[in-house]
Amino acid sequence: MVLKRAQAQSETLILFALTITASLVLLYFIMQQIGDTHKVSKADDSLQLLSDEINKINILGSGSKDIAVINLPGGIISTYVGDRRLFVTLSRKDIEYNLSKRVDTFVMGSIPSSEGMHRVTIQKFNDTLVVLGDVLVLSRLDPDCIVNPSVTGGENILLKGIGFLSGSKVFVGDEEYVYAPVVVLNGGTIQLSAVTPPFNVGDYFLSVENSAGVRSNALAFRVANFGLGCGGVGGGFDL
Repeated sequence: MVLKRAQAQSETLILFALTITASLVLLYFIMQQIGDTHKVSKADDSLQLLSDEINKINILGSGSKDIAVINLPGGIISTYVGDRRLFVTLSRKDIEYNLSKRVDTFVMGSIPSSEGMHRVTIQKFNDTLVVLGDVLVLSRLDPDCIVNPSVTGGENILLKGIGFLSGSKVFVGDEEYVYAPVVVLNGGTIQLSAVTPPFNVGDYFLSVENSAGVRSNALAFRVANFGLGCGGVGGGFDL
């Protein structure tokens, strides 16, 4: 009788222990799921805040600027700004969540991806474009072709875009252009004097780099023989 009672008590304790263990495991997974849901919601809230601030700036005049403070979760694997949308991809336990928000205007720039608080600058560039964050874009070369420059140079080339600052550098391919001063006229225009070298006859790609080491896109530039003249180079776009 005593043995049976002891056995019953042992079975009860084992069952109780198993129940507690199962409950703790279930609670762990529930808490993990709540944490994942919270992080996805946190990223979505940050996108919504940026979207709202972009739309507010868009109805103001060109040059209007504001700063949005966002709090991002960990696990963001990519961000993208383009056309009229903001995108964030968040990974949690091998599951990817693709979040996006539509805005009322064309937008260009970048969204931070690291965890924590971020101050994101939002600026209306012109009637059709709002710039998000620190942007360095080369949009047009004027001209994009010159004919057989002299040895001493003197042909001025205007590089137009967004985000040019004092100290910005111009690159010809992967080499910094150091043969003549790079003059930043304003945040949207750089004046460059063409000299030979490096501008011998041929095709090149020009880009701009800021003091933080961020490089812009590259645009095609041509130096043509005097007898042949310039053909269409293209590659630029209007901002």
